[in-house]
Amino acid sequence: MGKIYQAQDYLKIRVTLNYDLSDVASVQLNYNGPNGNHGVWDVVIEDVETGIIYYDVPTGEPLNFAGDWLVWPTLIFNNGKRLSGTPFKLAVYKEGT
Repeated sequence: MGKIYQAQDYLKIRVTLNYDLSDVASVQLNYNGPNGNHGVWDVVIEDVETGIIYYDVPTGEPLNFAGDWLVWPTLIFNNGKRLSGTPFKLAVYKEGT
C-alpha cells in the first residue's frame, strides 16, 4: 500500500536510520501534525545494527488528521545524551483520495 489514510487502524511506521543503535537506551519519533499538534511516539528497535525502528499506530490515534506530518527521530543514549535526526514528511490522506 503506497498511501497512509486518516485514522487507519492497521499501520506500522518503519524507519531505517542507518545508524548502529548498540549504545542507545531508547528511540522516539517526534511529530508535528497538520492541525498544529506536537508529540512523541515511543518506538520499538527492530534491528540494532542497521537502526531499523518502528511505531505501531494505535486504533484511530494519532494519525487522525489528514495532511502533512513532520516526523523526526531522537536517540537517547545510555549516558543520557540525545541526538535528533533529520525530519521527514509523512503524508496522510483522507480516505477515498
